[in-house]
Amino acid sequence: MTKEQISLENARANAKKWHKVLEIRDDDGHTLVTVVRGLSLGEEPLVLADALKYAKSPELDAFLASPEIQQKLYRPSKRGIVLVDVADYSTFDTRGQSAILTMFYESLQLAKFSQDVFSREPNIDQIVPTGDGCFIVFKPNVTSRVLQSVFSIQSSFYCHQKKLLRKNGKESITKVLGIRLACHVGDVDFIVDAAGNRNAYGTGMNETARILQYGRPTLKEKLNGEDPTGTAFFSSELDLQAQPLIRRFEQLQSKNIEVKLVDLGKVNAKHDLELELRCFVNLPNHVSFTFDSVIKPDEAPPLTSFSE
Repeated sequence: MTKEQISLENARANAKKWHKVLEIRDDDGHTLVTVVRGLSLGEEPLVLADALKYAKSPELDAFLASPEIQQKLYRPSKRGIVLVDVADYSTFDTRGQSAILTMFYESLQLAKFSQDVFSREPNIDQIVPTGDGCFIVFKPNVTSRVLQSVFSIQSSFYCHQKKLLRKNGKESITKVLGIRLACHVGDVDFIVDAAGNRNAYGTGMNETARILQYGRPTLKEKLNGEDPTGTAFFSSELDLQAQPLIRRFEQLQSKNIEVKLVDLGKVNAKHDLELELRCFVNLPNHVSFTFDSVIKPDEAPPLTSFSE
């Protein structure tokens, strides 16, 4: 057996233990594969990695270019992220929680695949359940308009509940579950998790969670204890996306659509982080923006009407 054949067999055997591959590169007639192993917690945390050297060959190149290996590569990218939290989920018993999760899943699928909302080609890359909601990670090509999606998600969840009530003869019930959302653009990568499923992780996910975690009590304090649903929190980094949406809702105030922008100011988060937060309050239940329309700061985007 040649050294190239031995290297290929070794790579195939070793790859079963690779969880995240930092780099694959040529190195003087060899292929160097750098694999994450752990973390050293010194004064400056250091990623521990193994550098594995294999004799280069076309067969090895083909193996390392396969989907099996490519999905393990460390490739963080800027993604639009929305965190959705269903209000009062934990106050229900297990049976009630099963109903909430079913409604939430079905409404999200309607939003995800609606031609009016998310276009013919779904723009969602990964949905990560959180128990009482989920993270929605978008594809990189829609990063510049991800804030529009919170209106679609809000409308879809509300209208799906109203349809269920009507179908079951409960039209007289006006109260439905509400949601709160956080929107952000940040670094995301993907990994095969402990359950063997593709999952998303990264600082962008953590930052989105912090926006909701610290935005909600700040808004509650500003509203003298009121803790509303139908809210979408975001940082000042998305101000450019927010401007045309604000103008559009200002034009619609005469039509009983009263979305308001609340400036939450600078908020101190853990790890000495400072967040400059905003919040849309009173998200509309029956209208949304066409998600696949690209809008400029000086333009007001069109609205899409939802039917109950």
